[in-house]
Amino acid sequence: MNGNEVVLTAYCMAYNHEKYIGKTLEGFVSQRTSYKYKVIVHDDASTDGTAGIIKSYAEKYPDIIVPVLQKENQYSKHKDLFDIFIKPMLEGKYVAVCEGDDYWCDPEKLQKQIDFMESHPDFSACVHNTEKIREDGSSTGIFYNNDKSDREIPAGEIIKRGSCFIHLNSIVCRREFRENKPEEFFIPKAGDYTLLIYLATVGKIWYMADVMSKYRMFSPGSWSEKMKLDKSFRMEHARSTITALEKMNEYTKGRYSDSFEQVIKYSKARNLYYEKGFLGVLLHPVYWDVFVRKLVEKIAGR
Repeated sequence: MNGNEVVLTAYCMAYNHEKYIGKTLEGFVSQRTSYKYKVIVHDDASTDGTAGIIKSYAEKYPDIIVPVLQKENQYSKHKDLFDIFIKPMLEGKYVAVCEGDDYWCDPEKLQKQIDFMESHPDFSACVHNTEKIREDGSSTGIFYNNDKSDREIPAGEIIKRGSCFIHLNSIVCRREFRENKPEEFFIPKAGDYTLLIYLATVGKIWYMADVMSKYRMFSPGSWSEKMKLDKSFRMEHARSTITALEKMNEYTKGRYSDSFEQVIKYSKARNLYYEKGFLGVLLHPVYWDVFVRKLVEKIAGR
């Protein structure tokens, strides 16, 4: 590879992340790589000091940080931020991502992942373990407790384990797959899960056991906060998950039907729980079994 060419583009979506964005940007600029990379940092017209912090880092690290600072909020206009603002700016063979309230904690992260991808052309993505942290930065544990060693993760396992298995900020994938993800692989507000499923069906995914990023739980306006506090948001997410999984099962021509059908059943049970509580699920034995089994797996960290 030409040393002057960008090998990887990362992107970061930020909005009112003044409290966190400095840590996120430090995680970007502290990466030690033998490859050139850049990071597109998109601020959606924050009303706090987020844009100013991004601008200062872009001035200090012009070869790494590429700012996109909106004057008007685009999300509220129902714009697809990735397709419109990020996708046209992607360069290189690989894509990574980290939201503005999360951060990479290992300066070797990109080097490790790119090195693996360069030597394994049949793999579509490389991911790693992630630590979950509270608003104050204290730990609540890691995403994946079982495996202490690196390994390949099969598509069926990714489908069954869901979005709380591998976090978005750990993914490095081949650019053509991120750019061309079919619309069937889309769940509003949960793109990491469907992206992982797509990547696992077009290639193979390699998991690194090292914790190389941190995911901030329940920060204001975050997906995790909405899932915790907003019942209607949880129900909408469950319904859209069911629809998307059915579309993905059809798109993949039934190759992973057993896995998809199990998760669809659990999603229906979860939605029933949101509507009517445990009693509502208990009165539907077809859902109760898979609901309880999933809870036991979560408690066991599997």
